[in-house]
Formats: sequence, structure tokens, C-alpha cells
Amino acid sequence: MADDAGMRGSPVSEHQLPHVHAPIALFEWELTAAPMSLELQREVHLARVLVRHQGRPLGWLQLVRPGQSISDARLRRELIAQLPQATLRSVVRQQLEANLPLAGALTSPFISVVVCTRDRTDSLARCLDALLAMSYPSFEVIVVDNAPTTTLTADCVVRLRRASARAHDLLRHVHEPTPGLNWARNRGLQESRGE
Repeated sequence: MADDAGMRGSPVSEHQLPHVHAPIALFEWELTAAPMSLELQREVHLARVLVRHQGRPLGWLQLVRPGQSISDARLRRELIAQLPQATLRSVVRQQLEANLPLAGALTSPFISVVVCTRDRTDSLARCLDALLAMSYPSFEVIVVDNAPTTTLTADCVVRLRRASARAHDLLRHVHEPTPGLNWARNRGLQESRGE
């Protein structure tokens, strides 16, 4: 007992452990949001990610020496490896019961397909038919009519838009008066709403 009492008040001086700076990065990940990758400003010892589903915390992921970039694919692998299977099953069940889109729908961003053309109506029609047949869930098609000499391209787009509701929703016609592919591409980029 006397030894214990003497130890309590003794300062530790010569045998202190060195102070080590081990930076930790903290993140929050909402599973119902768009796919996410993490970019770190510097190398860290540990990254901790609070995982949420519809605002409710599910648990923490820990990534030791993650590097300066953590991809969405790696986050999903770590999610499967680190969170309890019962928790993951519960999340999937909730999404199915609520009829919410699963992760596959989250990996399909809205894209813009820009088709630059000049007086090539035959090949344009084939191109647009192929694009309209795609099963990709979320896109638009912008036809950039580059310094046309006729109205045939505009007429082709109007005809396709009238032929089906899908084409009506997806197709847009834009006139670029300055000739040149770079002008047409830049106009398409300016008009695009997607990636």
C-alpha cells in the first residue's frame, strides 16, 4: 500500500513515451446520396467514415493508411467488410420496402450526348435511332447543327421528336452558325445539362 501511495504522486520524466502526431481524417457518408470518393489534402494515418442511411448512423468505417484518395468502389468494399451483415441486410430491406432505387441507379449520372453534324441527315438519323435505343436511364441528346446549308437536320430532329415521347423528351436541336467542329463542340458543351 505504501508503494502505491508513493507512485501516485510521482512525476514521470525520463521514461515518457514520445508524442507522435498521427493525423486522422473524419468524413460522413450518406448512402442514399450520389457515389462519393474522398480526396485527402495530405497523407493521414487513419480515415474514419461515419456511414448513414437516410440520416440514421449505421456505423464507422476505419481505413488505416488510406493514401490521398479513397475511391467509391473501395468505400463500398470496406462497407461490406466492416459493417455487420445484419445492418447491411436491414438497409437493403428498407430500400426495397420503400421502393427506393438501389446503388445501381446511383451510379448512373445524368449525361449529355452531343452530336455535331453538318448536312448529313442519313447518318444522323441512324445515329439518333441508335442513341434512342439505349437503355441508359438518364441522358439527353443535343444535336448541334453546324452552319447548315439546308433545314434537313432540323427537320430530321423534329420528325423523330414527333414520332415518340421518348425522343421528344431526349432530343434537342441547336443551331451553331459559325462553321467548324470546335465551334460545334463548344456550343454543345454550352447547351449540355449533364456530365
